[in-house]
Amino acid sequence: MGSIHDMIISGENGYEWNLDLKRSLRAEEQGWMTDLITRLGDPPHLSQDSDDEVDCTFSNNTLFSTKECYELSCREGAQQFPVQLVWKKLIPSKVSFFVWSATLNAIQTTDNVRRRVCWGLWLERNGRVFEGKENQFEDIILNIKSIWELVINQ
Repeated sequence: MGSIHDMIISGENGYEWNLDLKRSLRAEEQGWMTDLITRLGDPPHLSQDSDDEVDCTFSNNTLFSTKECYELSCREGAQQFPVQLVWKKLIPSKVSFFVWSATLNAIQTTDNVRRRVCWGLWLERNGRVFEGKENQFEDIILNIKSIWELVINQ
């Protein structure tokens, strides 16, 4: 990784980006690279004598702040997840629900199921040891079985 100055070369049409990639791009990556170069725009004209400098445009001072970045993303009117793209009539509801769950990080993975089962067993143990409660073994098994069935049917 270098400075911005290291990524710019003087070409036939003025200054050009020189990203000096270490490998050839696959077909799908070429489109992404074209999009990146388009978003970057023309390279800036830099003086040989000055250091690279990037100012943070949303900050009160010119230094980047994670806190201010987070506050910017939470402000009203900030770009939110495009809900209207997920919930369309043409998209099957199962697909919409899966995508929506994925954006909320709420998809049941095997790891999450294990945690829920362990949590249920832990609650049962604490109920028996500390509160004198005792569920029937069949109820415990049914509870665990219902958790697994929830995951399988999703």
